[in-house]
Amino acid sequence: MNPTETSRRAHEIYEDKLKAKLEPNHIGQYVAIEIESEGYALADLPEDAIDAARVEYPQGTIHLIRVGFPGAFQLTSLCNDTDHWEF
Repeated sequence: MNPTETSRRAHEIYEDKLKAKLEPNHIGQYVAIEIESEGYALADLPEDAIDAARVEYPQGTIHLIRVGFPGAFQLTSLCNDTDHWEF
């Protein structure tokens, strides 16, 4: 499964099966979703969610989502005076 399909499938699982269950009490936490089993691990830190999912699903394809947010991470960019972008 390519990264785009993995992301699409994880967001589908989140929207259909996890959002209503997790968002009332877990906003801001991270959920690592295993695509094939639709299992998941929840943690306060992204690396903890991924580590827990890897223990439970060692051969699985895992995608990370932050509960209640559009993405797991937020990127901001700044343009310095030499017109080079910094991330």
